[in-house]
Amino acid sequence: METLSNVRADFSGGAPRKGGMLLALVIARYFVYVLAAIVLLSMAVFAGFMVLVQSGVVYAANHAEEHLPEVTAELAAGDIQPQDLPSSYRWIVLDEAGAVVSSDMDEQGREKARAAALEGVSVVRYDGLGGAVVQDTVALPGGGTCALQYDYLPDFASRDARDALPNPQTLMGALLIVLLVAAIALIAVRASHVIARKMRPLADAAAHIERQDLDFAVGSTNVREMNEVLAAMERMRGALDESLHARWAADEARRRQVTALAHDLKTPLAVARWNADLLAETPLDEEQATCAAELSDSIGRMDGYVRLLVEASQTGAAGVRLGDVDIADLAAEVERQARQLCDAHGLTLDFSCALGGTLRVDRAQLARAAANLVDNAAEHAPAGSRVAVSFSEAGGAVRIAVEDEGPGFSAGALEHGKERFYTGSPDRNAASGHFGLGLSIVDDVAAAHDGTFELSNGETGGARCVIEVPRG
Repeated sequence: METLSNVRADFSGGAPRKGGMLLALVIARYFVYVLAAIVLLSMAVFAGFMVLVQSGVVYAANHAEEHLPEVTAELAAGDIQPQDLPSSYRWIVLDEAGAVVSSDMDEQGREKARAAALEGVSVVRYDGLGGAVVQDTVALPGGGTCALQYDYLPDFASRDARDALPNPQTLMGALLIVLLVAAIALIAVRASHVIARKMRPLADAAAHIERQDLDFAVGSTNVREMNEVLAAMERMRGALDESLHARWAADEARRRQVTALAHDLKTPLAVARWNADLLAETPLDEEQATCAAELSDSIGRMDGYVRLLVEASQTGAAGVRLGDVDIADLAAEVERQARQLCDAHGLTLDFSCALGGTLRVDRAQLARAAANLVDNAAEHAPAGSRVAVSFSEAGGAVRIAVEDEGPGFSAGALEHGKERFYTGSPDRNAASGHFGLGLSIVDDVAAAHDGTFELSNGETGGARCVIEVPRG
């Protein structure tokens, strides 16, 4: 048996490294990337905004206040008309009576501007961010006054764009948010790929262990915490390897024992078969002839069990020879063997099968498995009680159920009853003729047919064993 030290010697080069970068630094690196993206994108958006200002597409936030003296002077001198004012101003013209003559404001804005002009107020209102909307009044040369309003926000140079769009500062802020979201998403995708790559050795090691393939090299990364996890997984791999090799050695020893037992049974079985055949050739009355025939038949089944034990001990599950079997013929064979076993134990057989058609199975093995269950039930059922065997169909599979009126399975038997050499109690051992193989062989036969074998207890007591095999 290959030892753990040999395996580790083969793969010592793949042992996980103990050093590496702290995971906190790996995560912090991406926070730095986010901060750098915020700074760079903010600078880029601001640079773009300055280009728009320099090209005259957008007025700076202080444009109106900076040019107010010259604008008011030109209005007072009649050099420009209110309609010619830059778009950074909103205006309203009032006559001597204070009535509105013209304006580029909406109705609500006109009323506020008129009220402020009549009251001589210079600050009309404050916006939601605390910025002031300032108003200045200019006497026009033709009579009347013009009230100019402006704020400290950038504006589009085009009056149409100013009235149709949010102010440039809002648009630039929205653009910055969109770019930041996109940048953070890209950084997150990059981070997920990097972290997934660093975790790949962990996923690969888990996949190997799941397949019970323990002869592999546990990888490593450049992250210290992950290397610690990988080192722990390496230790677990080594422990599992030792455990599996120990289990395989124990299974091999058990297989050798079963093979030796089966070999030792061949000689007494051959003698018993020869004597049964010799007895059948002597003059016998009808009852004696029936007993001799049943004896010969039972010896034949025992010989088949021995061959099945040899196959099971060599492969873990006897090889099946599948063929299309008539369900009625299979049921008849199971009923014949079950009735012999029940009669031998003084039990009543309750048999039922209402199925037709064919089933692709190994006829001999499946019949032996069912007979094995009946023999097990007969051994535990009280004298004079009933053993029920039924064939039914469930979900496209044929179900063979065997039930008795005995004490049922213990909790330990329900959990371990299908394991080889499990007998359930110390007095049921090889010396008493019990080897703990019956239910294990049934489970192997069911698995070899891609079916299932389940143990349970009936609602009113007694054990229930069910073999279920697919039709196809």
